[in-house]
Order: sequence, then structure tokens, then C-alpha cells
Amino acid sequence: MKVGRIPAGDNRRQQDAVTELFRSSVPTWEDIYSRRDVYSVIYQRRRMVALSLIIKLHLPPRSRILEVGCGPGLTTVALAEKGYHVHAMDIVPEMLEVCRSRADHLRVTENIEFSVGDVGRLAFRDCAFDAVLVVGVTEWMASLRRMLQELNRVIKPAGYLIISSDNSRALHFRLNPICSPRLAPVKKMVRRLFRPQQHGPKIYAYSRPEFESQLCELGFANLETRQVGFGPFAFCGLRVPRTLGLRLDRALQSLADRGVNLLQTAGHVYVVLAQRARA
Repeated sequence: MKVGRIPAGDNRRQQDAVTELFRSSVPTWEDIYSRRDVYSVIYQRRRMVALSLIIKLHLPPRSRILEVGCGPGLTTVALAEKGYHVHAMDIVPEMLEVCRSRADHLRVTENIEFSVGDVGRLAFRDCAFDAVLVVGVTEWMASLRRMLQELNRVIKPAGYLIISSDNSRALHFRLNPICSPRLAPVKKMVRRLFRPQQHGPKIYAYSRPEFESQLCELGFANLETRQVGFGPFAFCGLRVPRTLGLRLDRALQSLADRGVNLLQTAGHVYVVLAQRARA
């Protein structure tokens, strides 16, 4: 997906729509980490993969970690429990309150700072963090460059970035005829006719080569990329039943984890571990 310069007004409308979406669905984003549908299982696995990538770095105790888009705080709290100093940031104050409540309950609040913020204009000094975690954020970004520039700025030289993206070449897109790029003009026309006023935020997906290329341009070295989740599968609007969908997801994830080539760029989402260039 090639995205050019986005007008400032469009950026503001997108951000406002994203903020409203998350503000109105705080309980949903807590529940998603316990439900057993395909979407929820993929989100759960995505979080665990990102957490495992940062833990395997064996950062020293009290290392400073920024989590952008902390949501209900499961990852923030897990890192605080391991002795890291975590800065939890979200665009929605209500999410931060849920995160703070979880931290209070587990008695790790002293290891966490909280702030409302915009990933395109981070209110931190240069080279402030040993690692930055950005999971479930890029799908709301029409352009990655400004965000990646800000992340590069606040990470220390040789520091780490763990970041996820929805995959524009995911297997469930490829197998569904209705998602064919050839039908894009038709679908666009239908949306204009029957949904002329779309108030919700747009969702963006990026191919793995495009995403990794933008990281490389800013001086990040890609250390590891993990494919996460397969599905939910549908054919011309008919979705695969939940139980079968979960089985397909589990089987394909197992094959991807074993390095099957055809699945290395076909996950629903991918998580990248990258390292900022040394000074």
C-alpha cells in the first residue's frame, strides 16, 4: 500500500475518529484478551509475541520502556512486574485509568508513569528509552513516516523497537475473492452509494516488504519478524464457523512457527523486532 502525503485535516479527522472509537469501547478492549473467537485469539497471541520479543532482549533492571497505545495495560503491567520502568501512553484517558487500576491492584504503580499522548508528536526528550513497544497502533495510521521518525528520535542509540502491523497480503485476504484488488474500484463505488457518510476511522494495512523498507530507511536494523494469526476466513461474505476457524488458525500458526515459507508473509499481522542504529 503506497500512501502519499495526507492532508492535515484528514489526519485530524482520523485521530478524532480513533479516539472516539477507543473511548466508547474500553470494556471491549479488556474483554478481547479473554474471549475465544479468532480475532480475539489473534490479538492475544500478538500481545504475547511482542512481550516475548522484549523479554528475550534481557534488558538490565530499571531499563526505560515506552509502550505506545498501552490500552488496558496488560503488557505495561507485565513489564513493570519484571522490574522495568515503563511509561504507559495512550490517546484515551479512560484507557490509562484502566491501566492504572490494574497496576494498583498488582502493586507495581511505582514502576509506571502514565500520559496521554500522540505518537506523531511524542513529548519526550531525545534518546529517552531503551526500548519502545508499539502494538495495535499502525493500523490506525495513514502514513508511517512521521510516527517512525518520532520513535527513532526517542529510542537510545542501539535501543530496540517492537512494532506490529496489519498485513495487506494476509492469507485470508488472498483466499477471499471479494478482497481482490481488481474489485477495489467497484467496492469504492458501492461504498459511496450506500455508505456516503462513514464516521468511523479507516483501518490501514501494510505489506511486510514495504513496512521493513520504511524501517530500514530510518536506520533501523530488522532483527526478527514474526507472523501472527491466520484468519478469520470468509468466502464472498460467508465466514468460516468459529470452531473451524480456530482450528485453521492454530494449524497454520504452527506451520508458520516451524518456518514454512509460504506462510512467512501471510499472517493476519506481523510483529517486528528492530534495533536503532548506533551513534
